[in-house]
Parts: sequence; C-alpha cells; structure tokens
Amino acid sequence: MDGYSLRPLTPADAALVGWQRAAMCRDIGLLDEEELPRMAALTEPIVQTLLEQSSYFGFAAFPQEEPTRVVGGAGVLQRLRWPWVLEGKATTATTQGIIINVYVEPAHRRRGLARALILALEAECAARGVAKLTLHASGMGRPLYESLGYEPTNEMELPGRPRCR
Repeated sequence: MDGYSLRPLTPADAALVGWQRAAMCRDIGLLDEEELPRMAALTEPIVQTLLEQSSYFGFAAFPQEEPTRVVGGAGVLQRLRWPWVLEGKATTATTQGIIINVYVEPAHRRRGLARALILALEAECAARGVAKLTLHASGMGRPLYESLGYEPTNEMELPGRPRCR
C-alpha cells in the first residue's frame, strides 16, 4: 500500500460511499452504468444517517500526494447478534459486524488497498468490541477474503422478493 493512506469515514463522506457502492455493483455486473447515479443517490442518505448514529463506520483510502482524492473505501454495518450457543453454553447478546461497500477504483487495484481496508476494519471492530465479523464476497473479492482467513458459512438466502411484508 505504498503511497496511500487511510482515514476514518465521516458523515460528510456519505455521497462518496454511495458512489463507491454503486460503482462496486457496476463492476461486478449487477448495475448498468446509467443506473449508477440513482443507486448512489438512494444510498447516500442511508449512509449519512448510519454514520451519524455510529452504527456504520469505515475507512477511505487516498493517495498520499492527493489527500482529498479518495480512491477506495470499506465499511462495517453493526447489528445486534442474539444470544446463541457456543460449545454447549448459552452466550450473551453481542455485536455483529457486516463488512460492506468494499471498493477500490480500477486504476488503484492490486496495490494492497482492499487488504489494508479490511485489516483496518478488523482492528476497529476489535476496538469496538464487535464479536463476529461477516461479509458477502463477490467472485472478485473472494481470494482476498480467503487469504485473510474468512471461511464460507451456512448462510442461505430467499431469492427475489421476500414473502414477509
């Protein structure tokens, strides 16, 4: 990650995170270019609220020679994890973190930025007492996460429109 630095996200970064989320969806083939502005606009107010509430936190990556130019980012959405069973014993409720919005601009990829962002998120989660960390990996990101020790889980998904209203 030579030549780059990280800084914490603030509520003023909401539009940036919205754009990065839309660009991530475009880059993995889920979103057409013309839908990018709409996706970014839909995401921005949610991110701003969550950053203000501190239930979402993350980091932005920037070139050291251009500290105002963000070229990557990643965040964690925190949520309550219900009591569960571990080694035959009931556990107390804990906080779970979900890594989301991991994005690095194409011209800045393969320089260790995504790895540095994930490691920074892990350290911040440890400092905040987040007990469990999960993520949904794209095919592009899976090798990175596996190299950092992330493993597949038993998670399942109901495709399409949810039946609950």
